[in-house]
Amino acid sequence: MVVYLQSKIKGAFEGWNPHTIYELKNGTKWMLSGHKHSSKSLNSPKAEILRDGDDYYLKVARIEKPEKVHRVE
Repeated sequence: MVVYLQSKIKGAFEGWNPHTIYELKNGTKWMLSGHKHSSKSLNSPKAEILRDGDDYYLKVARIEKPEKVHRVE
């Protein structure tokens, strides 16, 4: 995987929830592709979008595993 972009989550990150749109401070919006559920409350954490071929993953600071996402805006 390679880093596609770096930014921060705009506002609070409340964990992984299906169909949630995660907006980054650079204006891009990404939706969780899977059905992952977890709760972890962080205020505007650093975030990276990682690219692996045609797939994208959101890596949030202090969260161990990146999760697959797709861009919605």
